[in-house]
Amino acid sequence: MKDFFKKSCWLNIIFAVILLIVGILLAAMQEEGAKIVYYIIGGTIIALGLALIIYACVKGLSKTKWEFPIGCLAITLGITLICKNDIIAQIFPMLFGLILVTDGFSRLKDSIVLGNKKQKTWWILLIVCIVYLILGLLAIFLDPKKAYLMMGCFAIVISITDIIILSIFNKKLTAATNAFANELKSESTSNSINQ
Repeated sequence: MKDFFKKSCWLNIIFAVILLIVGILLAAMQEEGAKIVYYIIGGTIIALGLALIIYACVKGLSKTKWEFPIGCLAITLGITLICKNDIIAQIFPMLFGLILVTDGFSRLKDSIVLGNKKQKTWWILLIVCIVYLILGLLAIFLDPKKAYLMMGCFAIVISITDIIILSIFNKKLTAATNAFANELKSESTSNSINQ
């Protein structure tokens, strides 16, 4: 359980740093910055696809199930993202908004966990969740041509708050989740003894 939350924390930090870079590019260069973002994301997806295909070939195609087709799909998606960025530009704000909305619901889950454990700071995460949801919905419904500067500012603010939240709440959230897991274990142990 502890290892899971350490990995989750690092993934959130990596996401926040990537979001900060994306925000700076979008705010400073807007449409040109968005093209750079498409190239970076497309190149990363292609690299991941190649890694999956190589892994499937080394391990043996008969021994792997999803790695090879997912790798091919990832390469196709990455090439599409790089070559057809004019089409992607139309849906990018919506995708960005959906990411924010998803992240907002993730924060809602964290605030509920903290609230159940009577942590006094649970409401801060709830406010952050509401802000994420509002910003995400705004990004979805904005005119794509006017959205880049605003999305860049959103991304910068959100990434900075994400890093602050991770540094403040990570220990409390891990402790609350570990306590919850221990309660579940003790309940299952007592149920097995009673049976």
